[in-house]
Amino acid sequence: MTGGESSESLIEAALRDIADRDWTRAIARFDAYLAVDPERIDALLHLVRCHLEVGEYGQARKRGEVARQLAEPGPWADACQRLLARCGEPWSDRQMVVVWKALRRRNFDRARHVLERLVSHRPDDVLARDSLIYTADRVAGDGLRAPRPPSDVPSQAAIDRVVEWVLRPRFDEAVNALRAGDLTRAYNLLHWIERFDERGTRAAYLLAQVHHGYLARIDLAGVDDAVLDGLMDHLRRASTHVEHAGNSAGLRQQVEQLRSTTALRQGQIYAVRCDISFQRIHRKYVECRTRYLGHPLSDYEFDGARTHVYRLYPAVSAHLSNCPTNSPHHARLRQIELHLAMLKRQFVSGQ
Repeated sequence: MTGGESSESLIEAALRDIADRDWTRAIARFDAYLAVDPERIDALLHLVRCHLEVGEYGQARKRGEVARQLAEPGPWADACQRLLARCGEPWSDRQMVVVWKALRRRNFDRARHVLERLVSHRPDDVLARDSLIYTADRVAGDGLRAPRPPSDVPSQAAIDRVVEWVLRPRFDEAVNALRAGDLTRAYNLLHWIERFDERGTRAAYLLAQVHHGYLARIDLAGVDDAVLDGLMDHLRRASTHVEHAGNSAGLRQQVEQLRSTTALRQGQIYAVRCDISFQRIHRKYVECRTRYLGHPLSDYEFDGARTHVYRLYPAVSAHLSNCPTNSPHHARLRQIELHLAMLKRQFVSGQ
């Protein structure tokens, strides 16, 4: 005890500290009192309560002393039992449940208020610290506060950690749907997650897998332009999600595998599109040759041939620029382009 304080005045001061929720000072007073009278059970009870409130559960010796006192009859037995039962549910865990619920409801102000107090007691709690930076960033992003300095902007790892913690049930449902082949349900769940925070990389990675699932279901043999347009849309989205998922250090190996798969499927789809376009262009070229070339042309036919060539030439040039040089159609397209260019020069000279 300090400064000549009596034992009773020390207890009274500690109780006032509890009323003021000054748990740290109350703990110091109770420790000082119990150093003189270690058997006073009401002081032990209050000390346990203070440690519960600040989230300090390393006081096994104090809890053991209270537990031994429970064997003795007394008015504090029931109260001790209730408080000791709470030791199995740490204060920090209870506070994180409050934070989890607040974040699910997008109540970032409420979550930040709880986290500020929690982090002050648990500065080494990585999830709590990341959650505090994340919620502060979301509040600033919502325009409710002034923008925060760059040092307070959450890292990609922190964003992923918080988003996956808050939305873990949704992630689990999406993964199960993806494994079961229910791509529509998986997409809807992941799209909901993406709307919560589009910066998350795991949702992007899983969405890329969903789009690849759609791509794998389509047999490229005999597809038309409408189907190809849909496949190209899935391919573009998959590529976008793959690139975003690559920002996560923990997903880089999986992302590289998915990037290789994307490139392979892209090559297959482009080859089919190139073949369809070539067949269409070649058919128009053959029609032009059959109809207008190899015989003298009337003025009407001359105008029709010129119009046909002038329309076909840019289509051939555009397709040739997009056609891989190793394509079986590349050489033939080059021949057609040169022939059409010669015909254009002849039309200009009036021959």
